Amino acid sequence: MVINWKQARVLIIPLIDIATKQIEPTGRVILLPGMNEVSEANWKICKQHLTKHDFLSIEEIKSDVKVAIVEGLEKSEKKNTKEFHEFPIELAEKAIDDCFDMKTLNAWKKKESRPDIRAMILSKIDKIKNRKNDLTIDVRDEE
Repeated sequence: MVINWKQARVLIIPLIDIATKQIEPTGRVILLPGMNEVSEANWKICKQHLTKHDFLSIEEIKSDVKVAIVEGLEKSEKKNTKEFHEFPIELAEKAIDDCFDMKTLNAWKKKESRPDIRAMILSKIDKIKNRKNDLTIDVRDEE
């Protein structure tokens, strides 16, 4: 599921189920500013730990996708999707623009089969890699 964290800070959420007191093997979910990929099972646990302020800064990205059903006649039905690779192009573009997490972008790249969306993901990955190189500062004394 895609989560949009609207704050300019990192949010670290423990993966401890309050009801069962079970700790998940990964231990935590880290939300970076922008779009993040979180499994539905982990997100269910994360919600238990969020404050009201955090909830106001989080958007679960969902989309209605029309699915063709053939039962003698063809008709369409709306399907609620939370998976990036099922997002319509416009929503996928927005998600890519708002994502700054290399791990999330690489996960989307692996699942995505649409060439234009894959190209956007690869372009965003290149921008982030180049920006990291641009931010390297040489602190040596110049003489």
